[in-house]
Amino acid sequence: MSNILQYKQLVNALKEVSSSETTAVETTLEIMQDDYFTRCTGDIAQITKIKRLSLQFLGNLIAGNDACQDALRERIFPDIALKLLKTVPEALTDIVCMIIYNVVHRRPKIWDSKEAMVLLPTVISVVSTSDSEWGLLIVEHVLKEGKFSDIYNHLGSYHQQRLVLLDVLQAYLNDENCPIPESTIIFLSHVYKGSTTVLQSISGTDEEKIQEHINLNQILLRILCSASSAQKYKRITEDETLLDSVVNRLLDLSIYSKNTRDSKPTDFIQWNDMMGLKRDLVRLIGNLCYNNKKNQDRVRELGGISAILDNCRIDDQNPYIGQWAVLAIRNLCDNNLENQRLISNIEQQGKIDHSSYKDLGIDLSAVDRRIRISSKKNET
Repeated sequence: MSNILQYKQLVNALKEVSSSETTAVETTLEIMQDDYFTRCTGDIAQITKIKRLSLQFLGNLIAGNDACQDALRERIFPDIALKLLKTVPEALTDIVCMIIYNVVHRRPKIWDSKEAMVLLPTVISVVSTSDSEWGLLIVEHVLKEGKFSDIYNHLGSYHQQRLVLLDVLQAYLNDENCPIPESTIIFLSHVYKGSTTVLQSISGTDEEKIQEHINLNQILLRILCSASSAQKYKRITEDETLLDSVVNRLLDLSIYSKNTRDSKPTDFIQWNDMMGLKRDLVRLIGNLCYNNKKNQDRVRELGGISAILDNCRIDDQNPYIGQWAVLAIRNLCDNNLENQRLISNIEQQGKIDHSSYKDLGIDLSAVDRRIRISSKKNET
């Protein structure tokens, strides 16, 4: 009798053990141990089918069954679950994630233990390599419970997994029913400020590490841009040190880009990286200054308005930066006479290139020492 037929008969027998479902869990797990499969005479394809049947049986057994979920969780969590994720064929990892999700989703406190956290780097790797929907549900489950800082810190040297985790978080931010708590965004604003400091301290010869931190800066900026436009995360607009960090970074990149405008940079900052960072910095400044007089004044005091004005132009190498810059100027000038007068003075000194604004379809002009920003009608 073939191994597959033997196993199917065993599964059918186990299904009839309604009086002892926990025994069925134990027996199925024993069948799945590696020493059982090494005794099988079938080929790899047969063994894979047996593993699939085992996992599917466990998944069906625990669905809506608290007693079986408890029994399975106590038996596999986290060591055997981790072993399964690492040893089953890639095609079966989503089934393993389904089982893990079903045994933990009603028990959020399980993630309070460091032992449980050891699963997450592997789960996140599964998400990044196989687009596992159940793996995403596990990550979402942890994020909803406000455990982001714990996960992020636990990942430590798992740089790629950190980026995947941040990508998942950003995707949820685009959902109007976003489950991400405000504490997570506050935490990430602190991470961003720290990553900027670390980047400045890294030796110029360690290009791999520099690129890692540039990638981290990029995704963190995109997250902060998305979050700062949502009312539920408005607390980050109260963080003056975040605004200072963003404006100073824009000033640094503005000086750098002016020096390399006619030729692409040759050191560790890649041209595309720099363009993306500038665009997102301008966007974030605009968001942080929306209806916020204190932040509007602070940008002026730091000298950030001129840097933003420099980007109010169409740039084929940096799409959309002109539109974000115009929006930032609008937010900086809204009910702020001091900023309007500053831009008016810059205009009167002939330092504003109006042709750039015309290319954007914008009319920027000073009226009674106030700045008027309006759409420019097409001339016929």
